[in-house]
Amino acid sequence: MHRKKLIFSGIILITTLMGVLMYVLFTTFGIINGESTKKQLTIKTESAQKIYDGTPLTSELFTLFEGELGKEERIEPKEYTKITNVGKADNIIQFVILNKNNSDVTKKYEINYLFGKLEVIPKTIYIETKEESKIYDGEELTSDEYILDEKALIKGDAVKVIGTTKITDVGTKLNEIVTTILNHQNIDVTKNYDIKYKNNNLTIKKIPITIASRGKSKVYDGEELTGSDDDIIPIQGLLEGHQVENQFTGTITEPGSAENQFVTTIKDNNGKDVTAQYDIKYGFGNLTVLTSIYSDGKIENKNVEEYENTIVASIETDHNGSTYLRYKSFGDFFEGSWQDNNIQTDSISPLLFTSLSIEKNSKAIKRQTMNLVYEKDQVPFLAPYYISSQIKDELNITNDSYIKNTKLDSYKFVFTAYNTLVNGASNIIEEYSAEEAQYYENIKAYYLSIPEEIKPILDKLIQNIKITPTELGDKKELVSVVKKVSKYFKENFNQSNKSDYAKSTLKEVFETNEGSADQLATLATLLLRRLDIPARYTTGYYTDIRNNLGSLHEENAHSWVEFYIQNMGWIPLEVTPGIADKIEITVTPNKVTKQWDGNDLEFDPKNIRVTNFQEYKNLGYTYEAIINKMKKPETGKYKYSVNDFKIYDENNNDVTELFEIIYKEADLQIYKEKLIIETESIYSDYDGSTEWRNDERGQIKVIGEELLTDYDVKVSFSSLSKTVFQKNNSAILKIYDKNNNDVTDHYLITENFGKAVMRRKPITVRSKSKTVKHEPETGQILEYKELEEIIGLVEGDEIKEVIFTGQQVDLGSSPNTFSIVIYRGNLDVTQYYEIMYIPGELEIR
Repeated sequence: MHRKKLIFSGIILITTLMGVLMYVLFTTFGIINGESTKKQLTIKTESAQKIYDGTPLTSELFTLFEGELGKEERIEPKEYTKITNVGKADNIIQFVILNKNNSDVTKKYEINYLFGKLEVIPKTIYIETKEESKIYDGEELTSDEYILDEKALIKGDAVKVIGTTKITDVGTKLNEIVTTILNHQNIDVTKNYDIKYKNNNLTIKKIPITIASRGKSKVYDGEELTGSDDDIIPIQGLLEGHQVENQFTGTITEPGSAENQFVTTIKDNNGKDVTAQYDIKYGFGNLTVLTSIYSDGKIENKNVEEYENTIVASIETDHNGSTYLRYKSFGDFFEGSWQDNNIQTDSISPLLFTSLSIEKNSKAIKRQTMNLVYEKDQVPFLAPYYISSQIKDELNITNDSYIKNTKLDSYKFVFTAYNTLVNGASNIIEEYSAEEAQYYENIKAYYLSIPEEIKPILDKLIQNIKITPTELGDKKELVSVVKKVSKYFKENFNQSNKSDYAKSTLKEVFETNEGSADQLATLATLLLRRLDIPARYTTGYYTDIRNNLGSLHEENAHSWVEFYIQNMGWIPLEVTPGIADKIEITVTPNKVTKQWDGNDLEFDPKNIRVTNFQEYKNLGYTYEAIINKMKKPETGKYKYSVNDFKIYDENNNDVTELFEIIYKEADLQIYKEKLIIETESIYSDYDGSTEWRNDERGQIKVIGEELLTDYDVKVSFSSLSKTVFQKNNSAILKIYDKNNNDVTDHYLITENFGKAVMRRKPITVRSKSKTVKHEPETGQILEYKELEEIIGLVEGDEIKEVIFTGQQVDLGSSPNTFSIVIYRGNLDVTQYYEIMYIPGELEIR
């Protein structure tokens, strides 16, 4: 009986233990009565956005949206979604849930997800296509040239461009291109960029040609006289293969004259009409019917070239290039025309003031000669700039407008071809300074007058040219203003035919940006007067002399401006496009450093830089430079320049006068010994300070200091501001002798400075999320302009502006995007931060 009781008790104990064990198993693994009892969790991953930068975008941020974890359990992210290229993707993160023993208890939970969005948006870049033009040649014009700030591309990405615009005939089209952007693996990443284009023009210009007919005559016979192709003067400028067809419309039967008129059609070698590709200027000779064979001298019968080819004078000179032969200048502008104005002086003409000042100037170009032989009667006395002041005794000129002289058959001048606008001005010699000062006071009454009705036009011109009052100061600034005026006229006005002079007013010239040389010189003269610069309208002839020979034709008659520089005199100024447009050649020697050896210093004339010469070098032009040697120079720093510069054409002719040579100086140092000053590289994170302290900048080392035992060597750091841009950790080395004289320039000091780098401060800024209930048919817009968290802001800095750009319209969700501006006092320090923006979620559901 007792044994049965024991067996029964054992059975009850085993049953009880098994029940407890089953309960523990069921509760641990969530199974009761065969059904799951997993806990419900909802995890929401955050959204993130950035501009394409070639690196992956990820976000590890998430929130436990619904449900609770067990005691001492935690959620750990395991794998993340990454997105590099432009587009959107769900921010899918794989999680595990661990207990305090780091055991995986994820199976206890049924996890639901609300995925945020990862979005990479395109990077904006700006591409400007090149503006190109050419004169029509029957060939296609296209261009794949462009302007792009390469720094705007992500490192390793490169642009490939194909020009899509093609133009052959005269006209203008936008220069459009197709752009492909490839990364370092040659993969197309164009979609990652938002490309903004500025398309300039491709232009085909018309070919300018002149087609003219000769005159012809016959004695009256009752038959019609008309033109023919034999009357056409040979045409210059037609493209190869193009043919001219002329239809003659001029006709005459009775005695008298009529123009030998015609209309031209031009066709290419395929018979296509290409007349529209030419800018044709016509010239018509005369058709003349005579009453008898003796009447020819009584009826005008000039052909179209007679006037233009009339020779005024022949020139033989040792000068080449642009040449002005001056006749006369004028004073007041009254009722649309210039009035005579002569100021008499006691001893010397103001026309010679400039010659006197140049002759004093040791930098002036050498004196030259010109023999002017007059080929036509009734031509005034002409003179080049700037004739020798010795002419005052020979010609006895005392007025300031023109040289009064009985014209001889020829005259030989001594003159100096000096360009004040390039080489600068100098003062007149003391002997005539008082007379010049008195003349300068007088000219203000004569050469500053302006008609009232013209002043509004001149004021608008001054605004267009952008001349400021501060520029109207000393002599040097005065020359720069005048050059600015000349440059504006040449770049913004077009020259019209001389015969059009009487057909338009100065107002129309200003409004149309077109006028004759006379009109442009008039407008520019009045403009300088409006700027309180004495100026006058001047007439004469202009020609371009080559190979020391030239001739003046009637077509060379020209008008220009003269302006006055106090203590210098009257200076010519050209404002007509296409006239005297010399190419400026800049000659600069390279920097020279040499250790002192007590000998003369010889320079290598080939060790120079010459700008704007490549085009002429390609044509076979050469140059020769001369640099004078220095006699036994002492140690120290100097400036030196090329002393003379000659240019020769492909036939070895001296054509220097066709160019404006600008000489620039370079550094020269004769040194005793070489020294090196070194500093360390330094790094710092942005902490609110804007200047590097000396105790942050490491050590300064001078290599070679042992050579300076008898000298006082002083080193110090240069002031250095903190910026996110890399700078040099620069320092200063000064050397003083025993008399405390600064002898630093007597040593060649090489700088080997370390870097000074301030790293951007990382900062995280998060905007708040908001969820609202959908309200149908209301056009619902959700915005939420609040920040939730700022991590990493330096003390003393503050966010002064938050710009929210995120919004959700109707059902759905989108990131609450934003940007910030950070200030320290009145200084914008946003650039000193590496900002990670974490947008909240805006949801309407």
